[in-house]
Amino acid sequence: MTGRPRGLNIVLDARTIPHAIRHADVFGAIDAVVPGFARNVIEPHDPVTS
Repeated sequence: MTGRPRGLNIVLDARTIPHAIRHADVFGAIDAVVPGFARNVIEPHDPVTS
């Protein structure tokens, strides 16, 4: 046991980030995920079909 919380889920609502910097912020947040944590990203569009 490391003393760090396990299974923590962090939510990033990209709808609140200005369009000009949204892409960099979302990818920076994804890169910052460490083992044992999760990140949910709420986007204003579906990137798979856009």
